[in-house]
Amino acid sequence: MKQANKKEKLQKPAIFSFFAGAGFLDLGFEMNEYEVVFVNEIFKPFLSSYIHSRKVLKISEPRFGYHQDDIKKLLEKKESSELNKKVTEARKSNVV
Repeated sequence: MKQANKKEKLQKPAIFSFFAGAGFLDLGFEMNEYEVVFVNEIFKPFLSSYIHSRKVLKISEPRFGYHQDDIKKLLEKKESSELNKKVTEARKSNVV
C-alpha cells in the first residue's frame, strides 16, 4: 500500500447529496471523513434546517453550494450540463 507523503494532502471522498432532507445523514458522513460538496432539497424548511445545522456545528458550506428545487430541474439541459461540470471537477480534485 502506498504511503502518503507528509506534504501530500489526502482528499476526502466527495458526496453529492440529493433528497438531502434536514441533512442528518450528510452530517454523519462529514463526521466520518467524507465531504458533502453539493446539496439539493426541494422542501425549503428542510434546507433551512440543513444550513442552520452546518452553521451551528461550524461545518463549512458545500463546495458547490445548495440547490433548492425539484431534482427534475437538475436533469434539464442547462442544469444537467452544470451538474456534470461539478461532478467532473470533484472527481479531478478528489483523486489521490
